[in-house]
Amino acid sequence: MANRTVEQLAGEAISRLKSHATDAAFLIIQNDHELMADYLHAVEAEGWKSVNMKIGRAVKVAFPDMSKGERNRNPETVLAQSFSEFGEA
Repeated sequence: MANRTVEQLAGEAISRLKSHATDAAFLIIQNDHELMADYLHAVEAEGWKSVNMKIGRAVKVAFPDMSKGERNRNPETVLAQSFSEFGEA
């Protein structure tokens, strides 16, 4: 077990959050009745790939200091098959 300072602990938690920001955004949509209804309407109108790409881009815009990392093919959400993990730019 590492003995981190509070600042190091917070930094590591934020880094992990950022690396899974796309998955977290989809989980928020998935677990919110209203957002999920809007998501399903968007998928019906625009198609699954288009909607998911737009959500992924929005996450990247929200966190512009992140650089694209490896592809994670085991997301927690059921709405996406994979997502790009991000790291510090």
